[in-house]
Amino acid sequence: MTARSVRVPGPRSLLGRAWASNRPLAFVGASMMIVLMVALTGLLVDPRVITGAPAWLKPMNFAISISIYCFTLLWMLTFVRGRPRLVGLVSWVTAEALFVEMALIAGAAAFGTTSHFNVSTPLHAAVWGTMTAFVALIWAMNLLAALLLLAQRMPDPAFALALRLGLVVSLVGMNVAFLMTQETPSRSGRPTRPGSKKPPYRAPTPWASRTAGRGCP
Repeated sequence: MTARSVRVPGPRSLLGRAWASNRPLAFVGASMMIVLMVALTGLLVDPRVITGAPAWLKPMNFAISISIYCFTLLWMLTFVRGRPRLVGLVSWVTAEALFVEMALIAGAAAFGTTSHFNVSTPLHAAVWGTMTAFVALIWAMNLLAALLLLAQRMPDPAFALALRLGLVVSLVGMNVAFLMTQETPSRSGRPTRPGSKKPPYRAPTPWASRTAGRGCP
């Protein structure tokens, strides 16, 4: 007996298939690789620290997670048949929202300030409000994708259940983002108890010291 050689598609071939299947999600997923290279370069050459972590650590993490999410959602949507307009709606809204989120996060890192929970100026508050609004859009599109897959008939029940559960789990995980956006005394700058004083939150400067405590930018 002779073993058949299995030809594994290369990255270029896989990207071409993804582009042919769903251009908006493929574009954003691939563009995150460029952002990742920029962020890695920033980690090497930019000594700035934001709230105790390297300035470009958050853009790096988000570039990886957004790319994975885009290509995973793209693959899942290939199993939805007969709903091209709804698939297009999920794809375009998700891709645009994630692209804007990444642009705001990377822009904040470039300017040496925080992107999340930063309401120190009207501009920063507007950026944070925009990010929360786009997170809600991403969640809504994930819900729509889950509903499309729930309504889709598939020959393999076990595989269909796995796809649907995957999107349901992601929906539950995204709910944490809504809790994160809720105002708390520590974020609003209001006193935590009567008589106590707490200064309002101030965005860190680009010249923050590396000796600051460890944290998340």
